[in-house]
Amino acid sequence: MKGNKEEQRKICVESIVYDDSKMEACLAMVGRRIHAERIRQRVSISRLAELSNLSISCISKAETDQCRISLKALIKIAAALNISLSKLFEK
Repeated sequence: MKGNKEEQRKICVESIVYDDSKMEACLAMVGRRIHAERIRQRVSISRLAELSNLSISCISKAETDQCRISLKALIKIAAALNISLSKLFEK
């Protein structure tokens, strides 16, 4: 059964990677989750920028789906918010 779950996960990831509209929707969802978590923790955008060593503009654009955020930036944001990276991608 474990192999089956791993295979399902692989298929899911591949379907996102090879479908631009799914990728865009996924990144938009991640941006909304960053925003929601930042608000939940009562962290200002400037403080998150400081904690993650990213610009305010980068975070703002990610939260409002105005850019494709890099994996490196997502890792920094998750660490700054003290959450797992996977939490940003949960359904």
